[in-house]
Amino acid sequence: MVIIQDNYVRANKELILKPYTKNTQKRTIHLFEDLVPILRKYELDKKKNQLQFGKYYNHNNFYFTWDDGRPFDPDYIYKSFKKSCKRLGYNELTLHDLRHFYVSVMLGRGDIPLKITQDSLGHSSAEMMGLNGHLMNDMAKKVFKGKTMGLLENHFCNPLII
Repeated sequence: MVIIQDNYVRANKELILKPYTKNTQKRTIHLFEDLVPILRKYELDKKKNQLQFGKYYNHNNFYFTWDDGRPFDPDYIYKSFKKSCKRLGYNELTLHDLRHFYVSVMLGRGDIPLKITQDSLGHSSAEMMGLNGHLMNDMAKKVFKGKTMGLLENHFCNPLII
């Protein structure tokens, strides 16, 4: 699990550290098991960087940082995300859309209690989950518009069976 407790925001061209999230509470996000090894490797790399930089390493509670421990600027994360999306052909995708995708995956599995999904998002009530389902449909329309899997072109399946 990951606990969100600090947040950098930009105000008047300056980065300000705000405690907690927009509803002023820590948020626990539970992770699917296939993500854990990736994050463990990242943690190991961070420890190597701490040894390499020694007293010049910037110790903080942020998970994603530069090699010297400085936290990423939110603008850098945004621009990197948009650049990756453009390269992959998902120009309309936003970081906030990933939040709705996360909800969709959790709800779509059918084996994760609604309360856990609600808590992971920081929602005070389960009614918000219906809103996320609607937003997920809007995002899916944007993402899939004009895209194919290439199944028919590559003869992966018989079009007569579909």
